[in-house]
Amino acid sequence: MKSIKSAGDRFFAVMAYIIVILSIMSTTVMWNYLKGAFIPIGTYRYLLLAISLLLVLVTNSYNFKDLSFITLIICYLLVFIFFSQINPFKYFSNLCMPLTASLLIVFVYYQHGKGNLLLASYANIVLIVAGVSLFFYFFGSILGLRIGAIDTNYYWADNPHFTTSYCYLYFHQPLQDQIYLGHHVIRNTGIFTEAPGYTLFLLNGLIIELFVKKSKTFWRIGLILVTLLTTLSATAILLGALAVLLSFLQYLQAQGKLNLKIVIPALAGLRSYRYPNQKIRWFVLLSQS
Repeated sequence: MKSIKSAGDRFFAVMAYIIVILSIMSTTVMWNYLKGAFIPIGTYRYLLLAISLLLVLVTNSYNFKDLSFITLIICYLLVFIFFSQINPFKYFSNLCMPLTASLLIVFVYYQHGKGNLLLASYANIVLIVAGVSLFFYFFGSILGLRIGAIDTNYYWADNPHFTTSYCYLYFHQPLQDQIYLGHHVIRNTGIFTEAPGYTLFLLNGLIIELFVKKSKTFWRIGLILVTLLTTLSATAILLGALAVLLSFLQYLQAQGKLNLKIVIPALAGLRSYRYPNQKIRWFVLLSQS
């Protein structure tokens, strides 16, 4: 029985990595926009839908009673798309199909108690991408060492743009660079076309590391935080700092050294003291919970 169980675990683990990679590829990663790219983003979504249906069948997770809620959501989306959109096929591809695949994948994994495999796989991919981008960002973009550098074009919003790729594992985006205090500053966008997309990707990994995993590995958290700083995104830096602060407060609460029902309303009170005209009814409700 142990071998069967371990084989099942390996199957779910391998499929989790495939799902995460396909999900990332269906977003604004540079490989989809390079000149000569031949795989449309929609292809990855079709593959995800096929994998989700395969998982339902292979794992015997097709009980209608359990899937009734997902079925109702899909039916609602199909009716909504058919009656309200000019191009039903386009919105089916962009909305209904990826949402259906996501619901089915999450349903199967959590029904079999493997939900953490999806999150752990995502966090591991984030860590690999962050480490690679950080290496090429410092040694390539900052120090100017053209390690495996390839000058190429990509198409964004149907317009051609120039970029430098490092082994096609990191892309320096001149359009994303900024001027700070009169100095030209390079932003780390990793494998994404824009820094905001990369920061969201990194923040997801940081949240998993801080709040989902039972044991925290500080070098993993530190690597993601340093990479977030190199994106030069104020939103990412603030949200990253907030996530670390909340994780620390959560740790203190678990140690019995802090009561979040006192700290959070107190922080809200300080904010209302600074901005007395703003209503903070949510703070009152939170303090009474």
